[in-house]
Amino acid sequence: MDAWQLLVVLLGGGGAVAVLTALGAGIKWLVDTREHREECHRKSCGQFKSGREDYIRALELEKEQRFSLVSIGDDGVEEKSNPDDPYKLRDKARDSFREAMLSGPDRKTKAQILYYQVRMLYDEGIRNKETCDVCVEELNDALELNKRLGLAYLLRGQIYEECGDKERALQDREHYRRFNPHDEDNNSRIQYLRKEIGIAEKPTTWQKWQSVTGRTTLCTSLA
Repeated sequence: MDAWQLLVVLLGGGGAVAVLTALGAGIKWLVDTREHREECHRKSCGQFKSGREDYIRALELEKEQRFSLVSIGDDGVEEKSNPDDPYKLRDKARDSFREAMLSGPDRKTKAQILYYQVRMLYDEGIRNKETCDVCVEELNDALELNKRLGLAYLLRGQIYEECGDKERALQDREHYRRFNPHDEDNNSRIQYLRKEIGIAEKPTTWQKWQSVTGRTTLCTSLA
């Protein structure tokens, strides 16, 4: 008796209710699982966004020299203070990223979390081989999840360059340029790395066209 004949016997012998009940339970489980996963993704995305906002705010405060409000102390001396502490904001951001990772992010959100975790570690200025290896490994994972995360290429290129690997630094910066072709700082760094490595700068399409038309004009004038 094959599977089809067995199913016919079950349905004809009073097993229809059991089969339909099992089928319904299976469908419900799939729906519940999907809804739970989507809820985890939403929660993780919200935690990530909160952490990113705290981190960006911390950077802004550091650029403002961490003080923006002015008050007069008891001794009459002008004091500067700010209700936001960039160090505390960074700690909050780390906690949010950690919670977002535990909540079950989708692939793109997880890639962004990995990028910002590396970025914050890179900001701390620790430049030993062990730290660089960890940062590169985390960015590799991020790009495996989302190959269009341009900033991850840029950051990995900066890390490679600081570690002395100019060839890989150049590759990553050129990859980043595909996403941000008008980033002048990156374009200048690409030219610098090419000179350091000894690679001639590739002519642009416009330069090639000028070269061809120039030769054509020269030939026409000589004729």
